[in-house]
Amino acid sequence: MEARAQRSLVINYRANAKRMLEGSKEKKRGAKDASRIANISAIAPVDDDLWTASDEGTAIERLNRDDMGYARAQDWALAELFPGFASACEKAVKSGKAGKRPEADLEGIAFDAKRRRLWLVGSHCRGRGPMTGVKPEALRKGIMHNLDAEPLRTLLGFVPMARDGSPVKGAGLALPFDKAAGSLRAAVKEEGGHLAEALKWPSKENGFDIEGIAVDDTEVLLGLRGPAAGGFAVVMRLSVKIGAKGLSLRRRKGACFFLSYLQLNGLGVRDLFRHGEDVLVLAGPTMDLDGPFALYRWRGAFAHKLMHDEVLGDGNKRLEFVFDFLAPKRRLTGRSPEASERPESIALVGGNRLLVVHDRPAPWRLQPRGMLKADLFHLPGRARPPVA
Repeated sequence: MEARAQRSLVINYRANAKRMLEGSKEKKRGAKDASRIANISAIAPVDDDLWTASDEGTAIERLNRDDMGYARAQDWALAELFPGFASACEKAVKSGKAGKRPEADLEGIAFDAKRRRLWLVGSHCRGRGPMTGVKPEALRKGIMHNLDAEPLRTLLGFVPMARDGSPVKGAGLALPFDKAAGSLRAAVKEEGGHLAEALKWPSKENGFDIEGIAVDDTEVLLGLRGPAAGGFAVVMRLSVKIGAKGLSLRRRKGACFFLSYLQLNGLGVRDLFRHGEDVLVLAGPTMDLDGPFALYRWRGAFAHKLMHDEVLGDGNKRLEFVFDFLAPKRRLTGRSPEASERPESIALVGGNRLLVVHDRPAPWRLQPRGMLKADLFHLPGRARPPVA
């Protein structure tokens, strides 16, 4: 079953258009638009607001609901919110690891309404340069062209929200950054196995790559785009301790985290959204491909505190297929097809309406003066079996 969007919803960044559009004029033919508005990678509804983040830059945005969707955008720099990120950014700039345009590569936002915390997570993946002009012998040895650890991509933490709905500056708490002791990268390396091996590779090569977050107090689920394991998508389940100056991982049965393996028809996790005790899972390719993309419901993901790894395979009633997204239509640029738009982030914005924003959005979605069109889908009450 393929789902069609009911209508479009306008996310109006006009009040902050100058910053959101920066980088769009640098686009060359066939190249990806580097502006923040064309790279919205995470969304989260908070009361009547919508929070968004881009995988470009180092800021998050808040928009207020209006008749067309959301507007009156404001942004907050991560360095203003998280003292740890400010220190990591300063260190990366001094060492030359921040590049010309520092980026946190934010890939997930989750709001804990009961405790008024806005959680953020970066991809934690390694980056690599373009493969244009790379010699065959370099490919034979391994795809290591311009490979970088990207320390600013390792944010995992929350910022408390004030009564007026704004984040409290300087109050953000996070795990240690990069591969420092206590960081998520250090924990993955310590645990070993296929995830530790994947730390060596960029996300484009099925490397370690976080693309979704869902939370319940100090219980955190992190959805991995890659690596896949035996055809299963991987979700990390970890618990954190909250200290005065930061977060730390809580060991349970000697482990820093447990893993849930989800049978998503060979796809990886592209986003997570908590819905009561359930979690909606946006599934998509682990590699840089146009499709397919699908929506699943993970029943009871937060119903109990899991203290071991689990496998949710074919026929498991806790993992329900909801629908496929329409297959993309690709446009030709010269003799080659351009990459098409891809569902990137999901959120429920009232009842059973699913809001979806896209990576590489089609030109018609990018309206003049900083407006972006997203899709609204009807979320069926009962899941349907996937089409074979």
